[in-house]
Amino acid sequence: MFQYISDIIKNISPKQRLWALVVTLVTIVTITLGGDIINALSNSDKALENRIATLEEANKLLNSQNKNLQIIVIESQIQCTKDITEVRQQILDELNQLETQMKTSSQPMRLMRVDSSNSPVRTIQLPNESMMHIKTMKQKLQTQIDEGK
Repeated sequence: MFQYISDIIKNISPKQRLWALVVTLVTIVTITLGGDIINALSNSDKALENRIATLEEANKLLNSQNKNLQIIVIESQIQCTKDITEVRQQILDELNQLETQMKTSSQPMRLMRVDSSNSPVRTIQLPNESMMHIKTMKQKLQTQIDEGK
């Protein structure tokens, strides 16, 4: 086999020999380094697996933060509802106290309702008309407290 190669090389010109040598060297270099060049240019499975693991960690962290924030929002809503209920209860207690005072008081009182400019809009003679209004307000407040609004 080598005998035939040497016969072929003897019969070709020096330019053709040079080209044959260049082609042979390029082929050897391509075969030797081709796999490394392809691996360098393409993403390896390890790099992709590392990237996926990093993204999964970030996703878990974001899910955890989301759950914590949801808990905070729910706790804030519960506290706000409790605060509103406490204020309504305080108003109801004040109305009960006012009703009690009106029942025990013998002197007539006048209650004036004013608008935003502090001018009287309506005058109510206490305790007759105001007792009805206080009872209505108490019923509404008690209903709201019971419903948990």
